[in-house]
Amino acid sequence: MAAVAEKPQGILLGAGGDPQVLGIPVFVLGSIGLGLALLGFPATFASMLPIIVMGTGLFLLICTVWSIVLGMSFVAAVFGIFSAFWLSLAGLLLGAVLHGDWFGVKTAADGAAAAQAFYVTWAILIFLAFIPTLRLPLIYPLIFILIVLALVLAAIGAGAITGIVVLAFAAVGAYLFISVAFVSVGGKPLALGPPLLK
Repeated sequence: MAAVAEKPQGILLGAGGDPQVLGIPVFVLGSIGLGLALLGFPATFASMLPIIVMGTGLFLLICTVWSIVLGMSFVAAVFGIFSAFWLSLAGLLLGAVLHGDWFGVKTAADGAAAAQAFYVTWAILIFLAFIPTLRLPLIYPLIFILIVLALVLAAIGAGAITGIVVLAFAAVGAYLFISVAFVSVGGKPLALGPPLLK
């Protein structure tokens, strides 16, 4: 008896899935690493670079593409913004803080000024991204405003306090991840709070 050829199976793009199931935990991963580094553990930011680049920046970029394929514009924008943040943070740490002279940084004061400009610039962009989140459940604007606060604190050099705020938004993000993960396996979401704007 002759074998029957099976009809080729394709992948239906836009068929479903939620990029937040991957994007939120890898964001939390980088945030925990950064928060711990700001609190002095580990002693150097260099050991955080694999998490920042490969664990967070790269996988948020993957989630950006995933969101685009699904037509989730704002989710894609958020993941793209944070991918850019983490990858550019790695560039800042490598080029201006840890090794210096990559971007014309000659002194520790130049490195501190570069870091300050970095944090202020990102605080402005994240604040702009915060505004549309006011139409989402409360947990989303809470995460965004904590990130803005952490960036402002980093810009003024409040290292340990910044680390605590970073770990706070990582904890809120972890709660959000559990909620999204519950939904992805057929459960009910956790309470995320009402939107501040209708």
